[in-house]
Amino acid sequence: MAEEMLQQINNSLSRKKIVIYEIMGEVDDNGELIEKFTEDQVFDPNYDYLVSLVSFECASMFPNIMIGKNNVFVYKTTATGAEKTIELSAGAYNISDINDSIQARLGNDNITIEVEKGSGKSIIKLKNDHHVFFNKENDIRKLLGYTDDIIINYSSTQLSHISPKMCDVVNTIKIFIHLDIIKGSWFKGSPSNVLYSFSNSVEFGAPLSIKPRNKYELSLFNKSFYFVKITFKNEKGEPINFMKSPVALTIEIKQV
Repeated sequence: MAEEMLQQINNSLSRKKIVIYEIMGEVDDNGELIEKFTEDQVFDPNYDYLVSLVSFECASMFPNIMIGKNNVFVYKTTATGAEKTIELSAGAYNISDINDSIQARLGNDNITIEVEKGSGKSIIKLKNDHHVFFNKENDIRKLLGYTDDIIINYSSTQLSHISPKMCDVVNTIKIFIHLDIIKGSWFKGSPSNVLYSFSNSVEFGAPLSIKPRNKYELSLFNKSFYFVKITFKNEKGEPINFMKSPVALTIEIKQV
């Protein structure tokens, strides 16, 4: 009798359920990717299951300038008096990139933007009666170390203007992958469903391939579902959409 029970236990252990999900698609503006299944995914409620990320592939598309958020640069000259707007394309810019883009639109160097290396603050240099407006909707002031509304006026006695704060060009330091069917992690001091996180460690547009050596194994709490929702956020809790470039995940659910 005892031998039969042991055999039954061994048979049960040898048949532990493992399911691999290959999920691919485009992330929406809320940072969400929803995968719907052709049939319900049902796991025996009498057993416990662990969920882990096997791999994740994407392009490093984490912009610090976004259209409709912070891509506007407004200036004028005393001669014309008319305000002119430069709209930067979405992307990941450092200060020299911003400077080059603005000067290319101007066709001259009447406005120069640099970084003060010791402080990390921006230096704006104006020539020929140029004035810069940091009081417009969706302007780039924060990236250049300005938070309050301000107009930087040309002055023959003050050619350089140093920002009150450091430049803020790194919008995303870390990416957090949330999965709605798990529990057991914490995010910013609260219970969460973070499946995995990784650093923004390559240049803009470069491929990222994540294959965790030490997998995080989180508890599956929803044992019957017909879709999963994966949400991508940065360290500020802001959604990440990878600029609509495709992503691919491999997720494992295994019986304990």
